[in-house]
Amino acid sequence: MSLSIYPYNAGGLQKYFTGDHLVVYPTNQRSVVDQYLSRLDLSALQNNPDGAVRISRLDDKQIASICVPAECKAITPRQILTHFADLQFTPSPKMLRSLSELAESTADREYVKKLGEDYKKEVVMGN
Repeated sequence: MSLSIYPYNAGGLQKYFTGDHLVVYPTNQRSVVDQYLSRLDLSALQNNPDGAVRISRLDDKQIASICVPAECKAITPRQILTHFADLQFTPSPKMLRSLSELAESTADREYVKKLGEDYKKEVVMGN
């Protein structure tokens, strides 16, 4: 595979240094995106996954990174999940522990925590 990068940004040329990397996400299938969207609280958008949102960090804990182009002033949850998120990866034990802290119900928190604690049995082997 050959890849050519044409450095450009509004202020001039983008600089690339040794160790920089490029993430290329395939487009996620609509059915997978719809499954994720059905689990999100989109009440602020009148439950419309095509309503524009702004992305910001909750705090200093980085649970996962989503690389969205800086020039995206407004983007929809559907666009984020379709084009900028890897929805079919297997979460790491560390990610599961972090996600358990964000769970709103005790039952969800305990379930996700269990997945992280018995990772091989629950996630890798799929029991």
